[in-house]
Amino acid sequence: MIADHYVDPSFGTGCVKITPAHDFNDYDVGQRHNLPLQSIMNANGTIAADAPAQYRGLDRFDARRKIVEDLDAAGLLAKVEDHKLMVPRGEKSGVVIEPLLSDQWFVQVGPLAEPAIKAVENGDITFNPKQAENIYFAWMRDLKDWCISRQQWWGHRIPAWYNDAGEVFVGNLKRWFEQNTN
Repeated sequence: MIADHYVDPSFGTGCVKITPAHDFNDYDVGQRHNLPLQSIMNANGTIAADAPAQYRGLDRFDARRKIVEDLDAAGLLAKVEDHKLMVPRGEKSGVVIEPLLSDQWFVQVGPLAEPAIKAVENGDITFNPKQAENIYFAWMRDLKDWCISRQQWWGHRIPAWYNDAGEVFVGNLKRWFEQNTN
């Protein structure tokens, strides 16, 4: 058990199940407390082999229902209450988006933001009205690293290739990769 400021003690029991590999807020809690990232869902939305046997291969929604049934049958379920939950959905399909662990490429934005912040601090750039600087600084100092490998069909391709050992090579031409990595 861990304690974290994310939990709202006035909502429910004040205890929260954390799944750092499958929820954005839980991921942040997990990072603060060095929790392991264990993925229990396959890319197709079924429950993975690392989960308890009775849930493996089930669709995510069916597995959730079965878990509640199993908790109830074991006498471990106090109650079920409806409440509004903000769940991310695909803007075209409306389908629930499940966060999944995957390898990604990021640009470290801190070093890019530093000169932009300094340019305002030293007066090279000014804001009108002056108080707009506060918004700028709050935004620039809270930037997250930029994921450039999003799996979008319209995304720019990164010229990266993997060899049989799983090593990553980045180059302008696949031909260069093939000639220099054998």
